[in-house]
Amino acid sequence: SYTALGDSITYGYTPNTDGVQMDKPYCSAVADILQLKSSSNLGISGSTLTDNWYGMAKRIDTIPIKSDIISVFGGTNDWSHNWPLGTINDADDSTIYGSLNVICSYLTTNFKDSFVFLITPYPRRGAGVNSSGYSLYDVRDAFINIGKKYNFPVLNFTDYGHFQTEINDVNISDGLHPTQEFVLKYTAPQIAEFIKDNYKK
Repeated sequence: SYTALGDSITYGYTPNTDGVQMDKPYCSAVADILQLKSSSNLGISGSTLTDNWYGMAKRIDTIPIKSDIISVFGGTNDWSHNWPLGTINDADDSTIYGSLNVICSYLTTNFKDSFVFLITPYPRRGAGVNSSGYSLYDVRDAFINIGKKYNFPVLNFTDYGHFQTEINDVNISDGLHPTQEFVLKYTAPQIAEFIKDNYKK
């Protein structure tokens, strides 16, 4: 089974529809492609990695214990809310780096036999350096650096997620959330291919 921890993009928020969930969020589509028995969508709209009531570091104990494959996809809301980026040795969920350490340490301890991977945030329209002094590329680097630390593969959607052209077309996206069509054409197949290439049972 596949469990996806994330924010509105994982939940399947449909652009320009006031938050209606798409019929096939990427975790469900990935499960179909890989012919998995089940998937668990732990995406919550607005969720950050960092410290709030639906922060991912606070929700890791909701991951089903029987999850064979687990992904962590986030960071864009931390950037937009100007949460601190932090440094690689941070140990609590007050920073992005610290939250990733909390999450990955938990997964390393409790899911030794599962395939765990991280996904860097998609680009978003108008995203530069925030008031905390960092960009989404710095968030990408945090995922990559933490992935190396815990030996978790990292899928780089920031640079290779096909989303850059989409966010510049107002008819396709709201600038942040992929459409259902995009998820089925790009997001889900790319994640499924990444799992097939990296999952060694």
